[in-house]
Amino acid sequence: MRLAVLHTELASYFIACLQRFHTRHAAELLVHAWPPHPDAPFDFHNLRPLGEVFDRRESADEVLIERVRAFSPDAVLTCGWVDKGYMRACRKLRSAGIPVIAGCDTQYTGNWRQWLGKLSAPVHLHRAIDVIWAAGERQKQLASFLAYPADRIWEGYYSCDVERFSAEENTRAGRRAFVFVGRCVESKGALVLAEAYRRYAGQVKEPWPLRVAGTGPLQVALQEAGALCAGFVQPEKLPGLMNQTGVLVLPSLFEPWGVVVHEAASAGLSLLCSRACGAADRFLEEGKNGFLTETGSVEALAGALSAFHHLDDVMLERFSFHSRELARWINPDSWADTLYEGVMKLRGRG
Repeated sequence: MRLAVLHTELASYFIACLQRFHTRHAAELLVHAWPPHPDAPFDFHNLRPLGEVFDRRESADEVLIERVRAFSPDAVLTCGWVDKGYMRACRKLRSAGIPVIAGCDTQYTGNWRQWLGKLSAPVHLHRAIDVIWAAGERQKQLASFLAYPADRIWEGYYSCDVERFSAEENTRAGRRAFVFVGRCVESKGALVLAEAYRRYAGQVKEPWPLRVAGTGPLQVALQEAGALCAGFVQPEKLPGLMNQTGVLVLPSLFEPWGVVVHEAASAGLSLLCSRACGAADRFLEEGKNGFLTETGSVEALAGALSAFHHLDDVMLERFSFHSRELARWINPDSWADTLYEGVMKLRGRG
């Protein structure tokens, strides 16, 4: 099978899924992607074995379209509809009979922008995209709102590299520490976390440490609240950091999905997320492997930190086990199979 990929930045977990698709289904890939950082050289060494890879910045729309046509793909996989050049390519390629699948992590909100999108969907989306591959339930609701039928909406666009995070299956009961993974910015709830942790630490004896993996302008605020900041942690080192902790804290004000929630669940961490986190719908069950808090509430977050602090080892181990169970919902193998089987059906071969 031949797959053309038109994407934004390629995260390590997405590359793991593409690699599994390549090996499980003898797939050949043609990849166009944005560089990880605007001013950085495009590092595509992890993708070289999969096929040809091109920097989106260096590919004019017409060149990209002709390159994909010459590749003769069985399907195109694109990242939503944010790149106008990609959308132009998708319309032309779809009109030539090539199925187009678009990943989506945007949550349904019913705001005025989405209503405008609904009105323009027959022209803007339906002519360019055959299938919306939703990250989860909130994204499926958006796809349905945009008038895609149920058989043209897939679920599970994102999967973490489960094997990497689940390798260590030791007990979590003794790892009484919180971890926050993300940019230290307001949208990730960094200020809420700083104040909530300060309150929690002032209310209990021997507060659990809070480890922070990430950088940003609010890193100082977290350090002043008592957090231990490790700075940016490379993806290959993140499982090791998680194995030193017991609870992921993700108090985001805005979090369309959050693959880190799946990574933490795979590692057996309990979860503490705001209601803004899309991935919590799938990987967090209230009172069974974690707690949900009201978005932006310092008081609620401080109370949840304290609730974890007072759980005994038996309950913490139960939470850990249930996280691992929920994490099995998707993995790179099932992601690869969903894509392969879906393309076969779109091509009339399944």
